[in-house]
Amino acid sequence: LLNPKGKVIGLLLTPESPITLGQVRYLWYPLAVGAPLVLALSAALGYYYTVHYLSWRLLETIWVILAAALLNLIVNRWLQLRIQQRMLKEAKQQAIVVQAESLDGDGMAVPLDDLEMEDAEIGEQATKLVRVFVLGTLLVGLWLIWAEVLPALAIFEKVTLWNNTVEIAQTVTQPDGTSAISKYVDVVPITLADLGLAIIILVLTIFASRNIPGLMEITILQRLPMTSGGSYAITAITTYIITGVGLVLSFGAIGIGWAKVQWLVAAMTVGIGFGMKEIITNFISGLIILFERPIRVGDVVTVGNVSGVVSRIRIRATVITDFDRKELIVPNQRFITDEVLNWTLSDSIIRVVFPVSVSNRSDVAQIRQLLIDLAMEHPMVLPVPAPSVVFNGFGPGALLFNLRVFIRREDYAKVLDSVNTAIQLKLKEEGVEMATDRQEIQVRPAVEEQKRFVSPFEAKGKNPPDETA
Repeated sequence: LLNPKGKVIGLLLTPESPITLGQVRYLWYPLAVGAPLVLALSAALGYYYTVHYLSWRLLETIWVILAAALLNLIVNRWLQLRIQQRMLKEAKQQAIVVQAESLDGDGMAVPLDDLEMEDAEIGEQATKLVRVFVLGTLLVGLWLIWAEVLPALAIFEKVTLWNNTVEIAQTVTQPDGTSAISKYVDVVPITLADLGLAIIILVLTIFASRNIPGLMEITILQRLPMTSGGSYAITAITTYIITGVGLVLSFGAIGIGWAKVQWLVAAMTVGIGFGMKEIITNFISGLIILFERPIRVGDVVTVGNVSGVVSRIRIRATVITDFDRKELIVPNQRFITDEVLNWTLSDSIIRVVFPVSVSNRSDVAQIRQLLIDLAMEHPMVLPVPAPSVVFNGFGPGALLFNLRVFIRREDYAKVLDSVNTAIQLKLKEEGVEMATDRQEIQVRPAVEEQKRFVSPFEAKGKNPPDETA
């Protein structure tokens, strides 16, 4: 039953386990196998009560291990099903919108894989969190079973590190029957066990803050009708809350409460406010972005002279992936204080302009109708708002038109290629000549040029002077 390679305990000792019990199995496995033999020998020697007491504890230990293994198996199986459902949903979406063509050098979008968490990353985070939870539950159960049997564990409660003074208020009944509040100061020792508890809480907080997004994505956010930007905001805020609560509990376990550090925090806030002003400002701006959501993960924005897609919103800065797949790190403060152009804040529909230049001998009305019909027949061009054609003016031997259509952001690259191709084929089919930049150079014979040239002397009827004179 307790074989590390068996079907039960092996479920808890996977190679990815964050707790290296499998690496020290040669220490605890002989103890687990030898315990029944020791109990049998002790019973033969007459220690019946001790053997009976320890046997029940050993049996309870086995039941706790079985329950932990079963819980780990059930939860992991459920997580696998949820991940498969998510992958199937994404596959259906990719069948409608081809992700590989959403960025083709000049595209307006990046693949959704960059905007949302990868399935492998989600599964890894959720599995780690569940495994640690199961192992933590197992250790707590074992401690509750064996705490009375192993009094040596109580030594941690006896090692006092420092004393903590606590002001306690209690209601006291006066001789005249009235109640009054009496305050007194009590001394609470901070032991080695308290320090260990604080360290455990801190480690669990760090682990949970790093892996809780994957579990939330599978269990909650996948069921809610929200975009990737909304899911990202919820997971980021949840991570901040978990980190804050964990720090408060960890410091509270060793007697460091808000009442004792508020003056220190106030002084540090003033110093940090001057020394780390920009970092604090960017952090507050990041919180404003997550709550107010002027930009979201997946939005197409223009900051200064750079346009791209918001891929990540971090504590200090936001990452924008431009259309050349380069990442721009923008401090969060700029999104609050500067002017930012968000192309998809309230609508994912964008306008695309196709410049068309035809020969100046073409019919304007014919060109206008050809472009309108071409746009209306295209399956990815939205009928509302309707396509339009603007006659911009005249160029060098050309008539300049602009075909304006509205499309969905994720269709930009495909529409850009297909509409330009359709324009070229349609104009060629209708016999419309497209304008080209041409320069005409006239070359005349040299004899004719000499005949046309008249010197100043010939014009006055005189002979030119003799150069040999």
